[in-house]
Amino acid sequence: GFEIQSSYYPKQNARSLLEERISKASANQRKGRAGRTKPGECFRLYTEQVFEKFKEYSTPEIQKTDITSDILDLFKLPYIKNIGDLKKYLNTLMDPPKNDFIISSIIKLSALGAISSDNDQGTITQMGLAISKFRKFDVHISKAIIASAKLNCMYEVIQIVLITFDIDNQIKSLFNKYRPSRR
Repeated sequence: GFEIQSSYYPKQNARSLLEERISKASANQRKGRAGRTKPGECFRLYTEQVFEKFKEYSTPEIQKTDITSDILDLFKLPYIKNIGDLKKYLNTLMDPPKNDFIISSIIKLSALGAISSDNDQGTITQMGLAISKFRKFDVHISKAIIASAKLNCMYEVIQIVLITFDIDNQIKSLFNKYRPSRR
């Protein structure tokens, strides 16, 4: 009845993995997997009373992940000219992102120079268009790579970025802990 879920906290600009209850829809989907290819059984390790307390459906990804790079992509749509248009569009989605997520992303993009301002009249800048071409990276890493090209240290910065990807963005994993030898 539990799963590890990744969640994003816009006020702290941080992600975490938390153990949370699955939804009723997820539990029923898991039950459906038993016996799919050959006869099988499903054993649930929780009571029916606990099951009734589960949420009906899982929280949509757009409501629990950082949407900053997605916002840059939305600015490329012909009918989104400014932040006001963007907010209107996001509110028409079936499961719109929470306002905290939108505001956090807009503030981050404004600080990076990817949008002209953080009010409703703000538009995407040339820097924002350049950052949006780096789909694999977070926006701050994309900006670092672009800035490094202007500062003639691009290869060094790219090596640092690749090392951090290799260690799952955990800088502390880069340095081994001292472990005394048993010999």
